[in-house]
Amino acid sequence: EDLAQRQAFSTIARRLCDRGCIALAIASLSSRCPLVRKVAVAICGLFLRALQMIESQEMKSWRERPQQEMIMASLQRGLAVRRAMQIKKIEEADTGVELGSTNASKQRFNVTMLPALSAVFLAKALLIVSRPSDDMYGAMNKYFLRLNDYHGAFQDCFGLPAFLSLYCSSSDDLTRCRTERNWALLALKDGAVDEFCYRIISQHHVPELIMSSFDSLCDQLGGRSELSLTIDVIQCLIQSGGSRSATHLIKRLGLLSWLHGVISWRNISSVLPYATLKCKFLGLISTAVESYCNEYSTLDSSDGDQSVFLE
Repeated sequence: EDLAQRQAFSTIARRLCDRGCIALAIASLSSRCPLVRKVAVAICGLFLRALQMIESQEMKSWRERPQQEMIMASLQRGLAVRRAMQIKKIEEADTGVELGSTNASKQRFNVTMLPALSAVFLAKALLIVSRPSDDMYGAMNKYFLRLNDYHGAFQDCFGLPAFLSLYCSSSDDLTRCRTERNWALLALKDGAVDEFCYRIISQHHVPELIMSSFDSLCDQLGGRSELSLTIDVIQCLIQSGGSRSATHLIKRLGLLSWLHGVISWRNISSVLPYATLKCKFLGLISTAVESYCNEYSTLDSSDGDQSVFLE
């Protein structure tokens, strides 16, 4: 009876994996609700248990199981390392609260909220390694195989995993290079959902990298699809980053001046040959101006920072 239950557990877990439930659980680790994160961690633990069971290993039809186990085990070790660091900070902090008190005990059992950048990357990566025919299968498999510290722990929980290596792809195959760059941009677009995410993005100087790459895409005949995606990403960063992105992109990086330069230094018909691209670019300009107005509408008209908009 126990063997039958274990086999049934493995079969159910495999079916749920095929339907993307494991990726949903990983993505839920970025929820702002602590209870949702606790449930998500418990579900991830059950999936990892099922992936490591002998009954699952003997299931020959579950060919993607080793790669799924690799990612889940890496995530588990990464969360454990992060939790150990947090507990150490709590113990070393001079807050006047005894560790045996109720507040300290609650802090010990809080589940860390991952930024959407990391959670979305992990969810997408797990879906990719479940399909060997996917164009990004090799890149994702290689990324996790290269993790060595703490027995392969995923340590980019609060970073920008794999973006720079994929966006600045060194592949000799031009098609492969474009595929990796486009995937990196899509993952960035899906993961940038709030100011917390934008802070991580700005710390890695991603906006500057994207804006500088945009100029080179304008001169490439085969870069229109990436050009369109880049416009979408910049607009997403403005809309989701709140006041932080408005201050950083417009005031520090001069986004409005950069947008003006894109259309004034080149023939607009050659840079944006399609009506769809022109509409997207106009939408980006409108979003940037609206973001500036919302952020600086309360400033006095004599403030020197108003020159940013007048440019």
